[in-house]
Amino acid sequence: MPSLITTDSLDPTYPTFPVLAQLGIILILLPAYWHFKSGNVGTILYIVWTFIGNLIYLVNAISWAGNTHSPPWLWCDLSTALMIALNVAIPTASLLITHRLFSIATVRHVNMSKADSRRKKHVEMAIGVGLPILAVLFRLPVQGHRFDIIENVGCWPSIYPTPVTFPLVYIPPILINLISSLYA
Repeated sequence: MPSLITTDSLDPTYPTFPVLAQLGIILILLPAYWHFKSGNVGTILYIVWTFIGNLIYLVNAISWAGNTHSPPWLWCDLSTALMIALNVAIPTASLLITHRLFSIATVRHVNMSKADSRRKKHVEMAIGVGLPILAVLFRLPVQGHRFDIIENVGCWPSIYPTPVTFPLVYIPPILINLISSLYA
């Protein structure tokens, strides 16, 4: 009896996802200049993390269209680590944006010295990059193997649902979003 699932079939909607990922890259880069110029760390991190995510999904969608061949050396390790980081990075950038809007709305400090402003930017950058790195490190104990390759999708993080997985991988983005909602 022939198998209903074939590995050489292409998705009939194949060019849609890469085109949309490319469009996302273009649209996220349009306002990037103004946000980099203003120095708002939350929006800059949001732009950078969204760009990275769209780029990974674009490369994976094009590279693994209709196949599950072995990936280029280290690409899947890097892209799956960044995918895990994105799960925390996007909510963290949102948290930084809402915190900044909250501090503007409550007007606690009207004038800030350059040293205080620089210190605040460094703290925001440490939070916006440090928490995603921590998320990648928290994934290591609960990964059964390095990655999965899914046809038409590409590299995907492999995470086994154990009791330890929930506090290490699934709960942190939810907590970050809840904290962000308190500022909103």
